[in-house]
Amino acid sequence: MVIRERYESLLALALTEFPKIVTGGSMVGGTTLNPRVLRLYLSDESYLDVRLSADAYTFHWERRALDGTLFRWDDAPHHQEVTTFPHHLHDGSELDVVESQLPVGSYTMALQYVLHFIEKRLNESRD
Repeated sequence: MVIRERYESLLALALTEFPKIVTGGSMVGGTTLNPRVLRLYLSDESYLDVRLSADAYTFHWERRALDGTLFRWDDAPHHQEVTTFPHHLHDGSELDVVESQLPVGSYTMALQYVLHFIEKRLNESRD
């Protein structure tokens, strides 16, 4: 599957299954057929960047402009201290690295997991 088709599929899933928190999306960088990033715009004015390649992934929820936090699930092999190495989560900041519970067998399931995580956090902040 061409990366653009994968991103289009994930964008459709996000808009269909998470309409309360995902307000839109776009493909950023790269080329028309091979965009670098799928950016999902969220209801709290933050965004989620999804970067996928044949051998790596990153799901990066950026909230620095709102409350200074970021959450990033990725598999860059630089945090050997976590038991889920190379999979890990930057939990609120670049420096706070913990084990990742992200399902890694399917990008669809991974995106659903991340969007459920975001939905829960947004609901908690409204309460």
